[in-house]
Amino acid sequence: MNDQSLDRRPRLCLISFSPIADDARVRRHADTLMAAGWDVVAVGLPGAKSTPPAWKIIDTLPALAAPSAPEAPQEPAEGAGDGAPDDAVAVVPAASEPQGRPPRSFVRRLLAFCYWRTLGLAQRLQQASGIPVRSIIQRIINLPGTISRRLVTPLVRRFVPQQMKEMTLSQMRSYLPLLKAHVSRKAALDIYWSWGNMQEMYQKAQGVEADLWIANDWSTLPIVARLIEEKGGVYLYDSHEFATEEYPNDPWWRLFTQPVAKAVERTYIAGARHSFSVSPGISKALNALYRLSPPNEVLRNMPGRIDLSFRPTGERIEVLYHGILSPSRGLEAAIRSVPQWRPEFHLTIRGPGSPAYLASLRKLIRQTGVNDRVTLAEPLPMIELVRAATAFDIGFFALLDDSPQNKYVLPNKFFEYVNAGLALCVSDCPDMAELLNRHDLGVLMKSTSPDDIARAINSLDRAGIDRFKRHSIAAAETLCWEAEQEKLLRACNQAIGRTVVAA
Repeated sequence: MNDQSLDRRPRLCLISFSPIADDARVRRHADTLMAAGWDVVAVGLPGAKSTPPAWKIIDTLPALAAPSAPEAPQEPAEGAGDGAPDDAVAVVPAASEPQGRPPRSFVRRLLAFCYWRTLGLAQRLQQASGIPVRSIIQRIINLPGTISRRLVTPLVRRFVPQQMKEMTLSQMRSYLPLLKAHVSRKAALDIYWSWGNMQEMYQKAQGVEADLWIANDWSTLPIVARLIEEKGGVYLYDSHEFATEEYPNDPWWRLFTQPVAKAVERTYIAGARHSFSVSPGISKALNALYRLSPPNEVLRNMPGRIDLSFRPTGERIEVLYHGILSPSRGLEAAIRSVPQWRPEFHLTIRGPGSPAYLASLRKLIRQTGVNDRVTLAEPLPMIELVRAATAFDIGFFALLDDSPQNKYVLPNKFFEYVNAGLALCVSDCPDMAELLNRHDLGVLMKSTSPDDIARAINSLDRAGIDRFKRHSIAAAETLCWEAEQEKLLRACNQAIGRTVVAA
């Protein structure tokens, strides 16, 4: 396709497993391309809370859609939307909940069977031979327990998901075929298309015609590829996460989602006219994995500029975390660290979370005795976050560096804090640390332990905070979407052979 073939505005379709109006990255990209003369439509999930954009969103199935395959339930992703984790959806088959008393698990039944068969064999051997081999027999009798304690139990603890440990054999049978994804790419792709949410997203997008498609995250790549095969066009791949290493400490994800993610990305990433990721670390890893040409490029999660003026730090020093509220965001450790903070610091935690998780945070606040020093604030629409953050002094983000995904995180909130003119107190992850040190924006936490969090917070005084705030205001001139968006515009125009003459 070239620019001579387009006698109209080019058409773009973005597909993402997220509520589009609330998805900072997808919405920002669509707004930019619409302003640059594209007709834009996005296909995503329902449930957005933010004001709808000017372009079209498709988030429900067509009225006459054919019934979809049984849905593979979704587990909430850690980390998503942050360029890492706030917006992401981890697609995994879910374990059925046992009703009433859990049945005896298949693993336990198997171990019991082996034990009693071994015991019976040892007793018959002793009776038949009459040889005094009691110590040897005792070892044979104890062998199943030894194997269970020293080998089976550690392996089960490390590799068997909690959801499967109490399954009966009949319950487990429906999951065993999914393990074929580990040895067959075709099987992995078949499993992908067996998940109902993939079928539904494909149905939502079937009525769309586009010159360029943008697949957001690995989970949309096969959908976009199938639509292009049917309708034409070309596609870009926007990898919000390090897909194949996103949850390496979750056995359930490793067993059932990781092999599918690997197969999908390896099959379709090379077909993209261009690909993006959110941080240098993830970009480098993708280029090493797939030897991409053109190479994967970093497109950071930066908000648009707002008018900023310096505000001196007041008598009470306001610390802000905003983003998804979920475990592994360091929130529990932050709350536990507050009693060690100097009395002038106050922590506000703002964002959406499940009712159960919010209740657990409130309980921890009460137990820690910091009701007067920690506030759980109501979430705000994505488009209001930066402006609301300007009322604070320090932007906080503690993330456990326990996976390649977390190690190379470079989230929305980092740049939102900068564009709100805040000092930063964040985890010492390489890509965040590089930017923080280059622009002198704040301090790094060595770990997510309460002691290290408190040590980092207490290292800040008002004069230092004000210095970092001034540096953030200066850095926001370049760490903003207006300075980053040219990468996206260039890639999209090149993908369809469109030549744009600079004004």
